[in-house]
Amino acid sequence: MNATVSSLRAVRARTLLPPLLLLPAAVLAWPWPALLAGDPFPHLTGTGAVALCTLPLACLLPFVSDGGHLRGLRLLAVLWGFIAIGALFGQPVDAFEARRAFVLASACLVLFVGGSLLETAGRRTFNRGLIVLSIVLTGTAFVRDYAGENALVGALGNSGPLSQAALPGAAIAAWTIATRRGLFWLLAWIAFGLFLAHAGIAPVYAGGLSLSLALVASSFLSPWTRRSARVRKRIGLLAAASVFVMIAVRAPARMGTDGVLESKSDATPVAEEARDFGGVEVRTRIWSRVGAVLAAEPLFGFGPGQFEARFPPYRDPVEAELSRGGRCQPAETDVEHAHSDALQGLFELGLFGGALWIAFLAFSWRAALRAVSQTDLPTIGAGVGALALLTNGLFHAPLTYYPLSATLGFVLLGAVFAREKDEAGAATSRVPRLLVAGVGLLGALFAWPLVAHGFALQDYVRLARASDALDPARHSLEDALELEARALATIERALDAAPDSAPARTLLANFDSAPKNPTPTWHAERFAAWQSVLRVRPFQTDALDRLARLHLAAGRIDEARESWLRAAALAPTQPRFQRELAGLELLHGDTNDGLARVRAIESGACDEERWVAWLGSELVLRGKWDAGARVWFDAGIDTLSGDELNTVARSSSEGDLPNHALALRCLAHLVWAREQIAVGDVDTAIRSYRQVLSPTRAFYADGAPAARAELLAAYLLAGRTDDATATAAGIELPARMFTALPDWARDALRNAGYRPRAGS
Repeated sequence: MNATVSSLRAVRARTLLPPLLLLPAAVLAWPWPALLAGDPFPHLTGTGAVALCTLPLACLLPFVSDGGHLRGLRLLAVLWGFIAIGALFGQPVDAFEARRAFVLASACLVLFVGGSLLETAGRRTFNRGLIVLSIVLTGTAFVRDYAGENALVGALGNSGPLSQAALPGAAIAAWTIATRRGLFWLLAWIAFGLFLAHAGIAPVYAGGLSLSLALVASSFLSPWTRRSARVRKRIGLLAAASVFVMIAVRAPARMGTDGVLESKSDATPVAEEARDFGGVEVRTRIWSRVGAVLAAEPLFGFGPGQFEARFPPYRDPVEAELSRGGRCQPAETDVEHAHSDALQGLFELGLFGGALWIAFLAFSWRAALRAVSQTDLPTIGAGVGALALLTNGLFHAPLTYYPLSATLGFVLLGAVFAREKDEAGAATSRVPRLLVAGVGLLGALFAWPLVAHGFALQDYVRLARASDALDPARHSLEDALELEARALATIERALDAAPDSAPARTLLANFDSAPKNPTPTWHAERFAAWQSVLRVRPFQTDALDRLARLHLAAGRIDEARESWLRAAALAPTQPRFQRELAGLELLHGDTNDGLARVRAIESGACDEERWVAWLGSELVLRGKWDAGARVWFDAGIDTLSGDELNTVARSSSEGDLPNHALALRCLAHLVWAREQIAVGDVDTAIRSYRQVLSPTRAFYADGAPAARAELLAAYLLAGRTDDATATAAGIELPARMFTALPDWARDALRNAGYRPRAGS
């Protein structure tokens, strides 16, 4: 009697396995409303949702008889322990991402064991579910795009992860087309066609290539293709179609009308994305850094989930240029993962953990190849789906970073390992399944903050878009302030759920724009906010840039220089940081160093004329006459003609840079004033100096100190004591500025008792 009850329970448990294994994927792929719609960081929210959705499966595992292949399970269990220790008991820089990696590893272990428990009927049901899932993912992506949302990214918010998640279903669909008829034959055609259309139009080249390679491999190994010419021909044609779509769709999308590669930016002659077909060069340059990382961190690597936080110092400058779309693009990009499942393990787990992971992948390849060499179609389907994802993992991260593809991938790997178990006769006892169920429960404990954090940031995105869409003619200032307050509340919700979240900290630091008259309190709050970002992302160049600006506003020149030097070292080909350093040195530091940086920037591939015009204007209006002249004309002010400067000012456009013409006139009046002093016409020189002083009040309430100093000296020469006294009120004469004055001005000031400020 007890045996009968146990058998019935086992049967019920097995019937529940396929839907429970598909549940996490179904939740993430559900299109309306999509769980990850508008989510700026779907890998975080998606990982939490997957872990919560595996809870029913974890609870079911102990009640299913038999088990999976011991070798794969043991390797995964050791890897999970390695990740758990590093994420929960190590000292990760970005603890939130470390917990995300732990949660994903826990869920994948549960799903792997669940997949290993599938029997033939269960594999068939799961495979059919993957075909339907593929249709839902790609089909709804096209529907959204047709509706005007420009959303080939689909329910996952990114076309790459969506294609990876749809890939195993498309691979299984190809075999269904070649071997079966009926309802699922029709659905298989729809899934395969939609996948290829999405991979070609989006485009996602890795998807089409992975599909074709998996089909080719299975066609050589499967007894079905050896026994049936019809099956072999169909599989070959479907594999060829995958390659053809990739080639045919790419050509018109990337070529200009004259057959020349189109530029992504007017500043670059050839678009980097077009030159780097499918991101091949980006990937190879990322992969080439694994040796340097292992040399520095051989035992434990970066740590679980730490790739994005710790990779920037090792980044190849050329790869950074390619990723941001060219040298002249100002926005820096981050590398989220290694674009290779195998290398991701080496980067984040070091030699020992990485070797274990690569060994598991090697066994997975063997198990998948053996699965496609079997005779029953459900096993072949699981094998070809696993092969497709493993192939994709050679140049992307479907198993280590993206939650939906990882969910499906580990179920398929469990299924193909279980096929080896059937042959070898090895099976796990109930104890390992109880332990794995405990792992699933432990991972779920850390899952909800990921979901709550994601929901909060989704609300932030919606509010930010609503704020951008406000029509000033129809909405009041109170409406805008209300949306701003609600948006700030969503960031605070995200931080309540995950205080160490780098995305939430960055949003909070960016939230308050600089007021018209920033107070010391505002500066202190912004400084603390950006420092908190750097504690979890110590190499984020934007944070270093913002800190440098705050240092500069507070007069901390050395600290500002240090922050910009760090940013420039991390992004040596980024002109933005070199510009800031050039301006800093010209205004507050070593003029020769600043000029050298200006010349180096000018020699780059970017059009810097407008920036050079702006920088020269800024220097002149701040009283840095000689530096401004050398930036503009590569010549000292003593060699310039006031009449020629005035002529250039008149021909200068007032549109884009209105201060440029003003600064040129200002410099012209300064040259005239000095010429007039030289011939003894002091009164006319005083009028010219007033013309110099006036425009500098845009930066200094009483005018630029250097202009006031020369005007004071002119008043002293003219004997106009009252005017000299009024001009001298509150004036300071730093040593550097005093030394830069003309000889006659220094003599006049010394004779009147004015001395440079000591130590400055």
